[in-house]
Amino acid sequence: MVSGFSSLGLVEMTRKRTRDSLAHLLCEPCDACQG
Repeated sequence: MVSGFSSLGLVEMTRKRTRDSLAHLLCEPCDACQG
């Protein structure tokens, strides 16, 4: 059960980090094209 919880926690944390990174990429100007 502990392993399952850890796995779920890891998935949730990874998902949140990915979402935050995507939001950062969408909101920050691109260094290459300034878009």
